[in-house]
Amino acid sequence: MCVCLQTGTLQVDLGLISCIVDKYQTNQFMSANIDDIITPADIIRLQEEVDDAVKKESDEDIEKVMDVIMDRDPEFGMVIAIHILKALISFHEEGVDEYSKGDNKIILKMWAKDLAKIEAAYDMIKDVTL
Repeated sequence: MCVCLQTGTLQVDLGLISCIVDKYQTNQFMSANIDDIITPADIIRLQEEVDDAVKKESDEDIEKVMDVIMDRDPEFGMVIAIHILKALISFHEEGVDEYSKGDNKIILKMWAKDLAKIEAAYDMIKDVTL
């Protein structure tokens, strides 16, 4: 999920900021001094550094999970994929419901569009036989 704060043309991924804060608080990511962050460009640079580190860790985790799933059985992987899609559908349905109560129709359309894509993916995969 991408939760973003948008001000003018600056869009900051709040999840990534949370990751930055967590890494600083746990001293896992100290390639820059937080006191050196002065401009939005400094934040973006740091965000990119953390993004690269998180992506690498994430890719490694995904590889491990995929190995376990595919070693067990491809059909097991299909069941997991269907459960993930169902969870994403429920999550996006809640988002659409929440944003439909507000005034920000642009965000509502984004959530509804993503929901339609996830539902399409679910519709395509649910009847696949292995």
